[in-house]
Amino acid sequence: MFGVSRASAGAPRDPCKYLWCTVHLTKAETRAKVQKGAKTWEEKVEDLYYPERTIGNGEEIRLVYCLHALNHVLKMFVYSRDYRDQGLTRPKVLIVLPFRDSALRVVNIMTSLLMSSDQSLISNKKRFQTEFGEENPTEKKGFKPEDYEKTFVGNIDDHFRIGLGVAKKTLKLYTKFYSSDIILASPLGLRTIIGAEGDKERDYDFLNSIEMLIFDQTDVFLMQNWDHITQLLSHLHLQPQEAHDVDFSRVRMWTLNGWSKFYRQTLIFSSLASPELNSLFNKHCNNYAGKIMVHKKETAGTISQIVTQLPQALPHHKDPVMSQTCIYIPSYFDFVRLRNYFAREEIDFVHISEYKVRGIRHIIFYELPLYPHFYSEFCNMLQDTRNRTDKEAITCTVIYSQYDAQRLSGVVGNQRAGHMINSAKNVHMFVTGENT
Repeated sequence: MFGVSRASAGAPRDPCKYLWCTVHLTKAETRAKVQKGAKTWEEKVEDLYYPERTIGNGEEIRLVYCLHALNHVLKMFVYSRDYRDQGLTRPKVLIVLPFRDSALRVVNIMTSLLMSSDQSLISNKKRFQTEFGEENPTEKKGFKPEDYEKTFVGNIDDHFRIGLGVAKKTLKLYTKFYSSDIILASPLGLRTIIGAEGDKERDYDFLNSIEMLIFDQTDVFLMQNWDHITQLLSHLHLQPQEAHDVDFSRVRMWTLNGWSKFYRQTLIFSSLASPELNSLFNKHCNNYAGKIMVHKKETAGTISQIVTQLPQALPHHKDPVMSQTCIYIPSYFDFVRLRNYFAREEIDFVHISEYKVRGIRHIIFYELPLYPHFYSEFCNMLQDTRNRTDKEAITCTVIYSQYDAQRLSGVVGNQRAGHMINSAKNVHMFVTGENT
């Protein structure tokens, strides 16, 4: 199914294996097994990079890390009498999510795990449901693929942050960050409070003592603004500007020595692998206990799912623009650059962001899509059953470089991608139906 690479300092147990082994179980099986194995979880666990998140296992993954986070926070109460058991600030867990609906699902799961009786208390629940629920549900028009429906469901506002205070039978919502155990936030929500150099009002002291950092639906962050993630990571574990009523006699020595990043567990869940996520894992996951990276299985690529017969050229250089041509540009910055160029050259064009497009005869991928199945879906748009055209009159052109190796593997398959990257040829041609 997938491969695992593991670099470890020799921990006696491997509780992180449990995280990625149980995500393929049903929800009932996961809940039972997680609750049974929760007692074996240790404080020293490895970092995890899991790029196999899917529509089917997404909720199971969410359940697992919610229970893991709650277990980490609640066990601190057991050791509360020990000396040197605190950080410089209170927040211990930071969960980064793309949308308000994702935060709503996380809180609902934590509520179901904590609220075992009618005597349990959750504060500000009504306010939370109002602000994070879907305000005015509208009937969706037109057909959208399943992955679209599952990703953009509920409240998709991407600007939020909320603190949670946790006790055995109590969950406090909207607590101030320095009184919170868990923080749920979007990259944009964190960026607006972290600020930038020179801003008068900015705060990032609450990031000093984060012991568990969880990124869920991380691939969606690539469609937002990845710079927000890099800014977050650069402000973790910095020396606080204020004391925030900390009892220094109880602060752990490794926190005072500035070694917090080596004791932080980072969990990254994504539906795909990318250079940005690999860089995050390699440069910013420094857990002394080691790290686990799950490798995606080899595939034949989504090129095999194209039903339209058309020549597909994959050159390194730019191809001449033809009439009725669609240029696919995944990056907004590249779009602005190309839009300005067309304006200067007085080239007639129109830009759209809708999913379904008709009338395309030629498609140029300025860069390969982040999600491999987008490639086959766009190529299949060239087949218009109401107006059949000559097969030779439709083409697909892809511009790529050696830095697009992972995206290329998702489209043409691992073996073909390796050959194309290392080949001396500048252009490679595929024709749908020729053993693709």
